[in-house]
This record gives sequence, structure tokens and C-alpha cells, in this order.
Amino acid sequence: MAALVRSGPTFGPGPLSRLRSPLASASRDSRAPSAPRDRTTASAPRSGPVPHDGRSGDTPESFRWHPLAAPGPAHPSRSTGGSPPGAPRSTTASPPRGPATAVSVRTGGPTGTRTRRRRRQGLPRPGPRTGYSPRHLMADRFPPDIDMETPSIARMYDYLLGGKDNFEADRKACEVLAAGTPELVSFANDNRAYLSRAVEYVAAQGVEQFLDLGAGLPTANNTHHAAQRANPRARVVYVDHDPIVLAHGRALINDSAETAFLLADIRETDRVLGAPETRRLIDTDLPVCVMLVSLLHCLPDHDDPFGMVHRLTERLAPGSCVIFSHIVSDDPASGAWMTDQILSFGTPWGRVRSPEEASAVFRGLELASPWTDGREDGGPRAVDCASWRHPDVPPRFRPEDPGVKLWELSGVAFKR
Repeated sequence: MAALVRSGPTFGPGPLSRLRSPLASASRDSRAPSAPRDRTTASAPRSGPVPHDGRSGDTPESFRWHPLAAPGPAHPSRSTGGSPPGAPRSTTASPPRGPATAVSVRTGGPTGTRTRRRRRQGLPRPGPRTGYSPRHLMADRFPPDIDMETPSIARMYDYLLGGKDNFEADRKACEVLAAGTPELVSFANDNRAYLSRAVEYVAAQGVEQFLDLGAGLPTANNTHHAAQRANPRARVVYVDHDPIVLAHGRALINDSAETAFLLADIRETDRVLGAPETRRLIDTDLPVCVMLVSLLHCLPDHDDPFGMVHRLTERLAPGSCVIFSHIVSDDPASGAWMTDQILSFGTPWGRVRSPEEASAVFRGLELASPWTDGREDGGPRAVDCASWRHPDVPPRFRPEDPGVKLWELSGVAFKR
């Protein structure tokens, strides 16, 4: 959502087998309901910390989780039960239930009520540093001018993937979206896994230069990690305009001399290509891979996002390529719902587009086969990101479940 969803510690992806956070929901094709658990009595003390996406420790009970504000209108494609959408939640503590009843200080109700709701939505379990820290404890990790009240796409994406670099506003925004789009966590993780597969594929084709636009927050398996697994000579320039991303990017570049980070507006093509960081690592006379992963849906139509891409690729050498994904919907009401919700947060964003609109990015480029063996079967080459060159899933234009109305259209295309 760099995507909703993109931007980096997205949440701890690694090789394909680890790209799905254990805290995220199961894939949208294989969800299993969680077994009910009795939360009416106090739990016995744990013998050790509970792992959280590669991190350990329980969330301190002294850090309160504030109930969501009104979550907004219901998703147009789903019926809802219980309280009507937008109805205020009670914050009144439950009456005393005797010494055997465990009461959560986060909700004022029986322990586990909020946990079960979050599990149904597929949202990550809170970890020891997943934003429950008081602000004075977080201040040393973020630049002083960060707006903590307005959700950020980069931080929302971080939260969806189980990361720790997000604020309460980001988490609330994600919960509102997940309430109407249960597959949100799945396609965020699917998109991150797609990034890794696509980068390794492009690097294996001999492309050694990567320009990662809208890079987002760094994580354990960033673009330069994936690229250098396939080609140790690969060079990467990350570009983002979010100051939090810059703060984390400075730490990121320390582990690779072939990596740089540029704080810039991705729409300013001349500045991006002319920056010292870019000129040091990127030679536009040689093939360059432009990363547009979960990016262009963040740009409104008046910014001409597809024109920006075409003007950029025109300046690149033959053999250059784009790695692309974009949130799309074949149901206008569902796309409008997500767009309106994100804009209502005050978050700068573009819109969900139709698959046909998003495919405009490939104009003048040659799409690579989405099959792992490169076969040509006459099928679509721009496909659901969860199926692009996936070893266990055949390419498909959209998710098989007709009830899923939003997905990330993806593809890798070369300039010939």
C-alpha cells in the first residue's frame, strides 16, 4: 500500500517459506478457522516469551490498547451482523466477576475479547514493540517532526506485515480497512513475496541495477538482499519521501556498499536520476530495473502516474524493465470503498483502479511469462501477485474466490 501497502519492514518477509508472517492470516485460498479457546479464567504464567514475527516477548499489560473509533461504513460487497457499522463501542469496564476472571486493562473486558476479534480480521498479534510504547519511549526511534496522528501508507504496510515501526493511528486505520476487506493482510504478504520472486528473476536475467521507487520501511528481506542473492554485483538505490523511511534507510545502507538511499519525491524524475546517490550506483546507459511495487495506487490521477513511468523508461537503456504491482478491483463499489476510507484518514493517496487502468503501465513494454518455467500458453501475463511465478500456484488473472474483490495486479515487463 511504498504500498498500501509497500514500504518495508513489511513485516518480516524472508525466503518464500518465511514470507508469510506467522502472525498474518492464512493465504486467502487456504484459511482455516481458529479453534475457540476459553478465556474466562486467568491463564497460567508462561514459561518463556512468545515469539512474534522473529521477535520475542509478551506485550506489557501496562500499555493500553485504545478501542477503535467508529470504523466507518460497511464494505459494499459484504453484509454485516451484530452492531451496525460505525456504532460506538463501549469503553465501560466490565463489572467484577470474581477472583477467577481475568480482565484486560486494554479493553476493560474479559481477556481475549479483542484478541479474538483481531484474529478474525487476520491482523498481526501485538508484539513487544509493535507500537504499544508510550511516545516518550518511541521518540528516540523517529525524527522529531513525524506526524503521529495521520496514518502513513508506509507505516500501515509495516503493521500489516507484523512490523514494529507504526503508531496507533496507523493500526486503527488498518483495522478499519481489514473489517471491510478481510483479505487485506493476505495480499499485503502476497505482494511482499512477489517482490522477492520478481527481483531474483530480474537479477538472474543479468540486470544489475535497481531503482526502488517508494521503497518504504526496510525489513529482513529487502530489494538488495533478493537481488544480491541472484547476482552479488547488483546495485540498489532506494527512493522514498517519508522521513521515517529515511531514518531506517540510513541503517539499511550500512550493510551494503552497493546500496544507497535517497530522500526524494518519486515524481521528480530529473532529481531522482541526477542525485549523487543515483549517479554513483546507476548507469542509465546500462539496463535498469525500476521497482513500482504497490506504488502507483498511492498517486492520484492528476499526478499522471503512468505518464511518469513512461517518461522514466524512455530515458533508460534497452533491456531495462519494471517490476509492477497495483491494488485493483473489478467491482467499482469495492474499489471506491477502499479509496474513500483511506482518503478519510487524511492520508495522501491515489485510488484503487481497474485492472485495465493499471495495465497501462505496460504500454510499450514486453511482459515476461508469469510461469516459473517461462512457458507461453496464451494466458494473461499480468496476473494476481500471489500467483506470479509461484512454484505451487499457477498464474491467474484474479483470485479464484469470486468473493475477493480487491487484489494486486502484477507483472514484470522489459524494454526491448
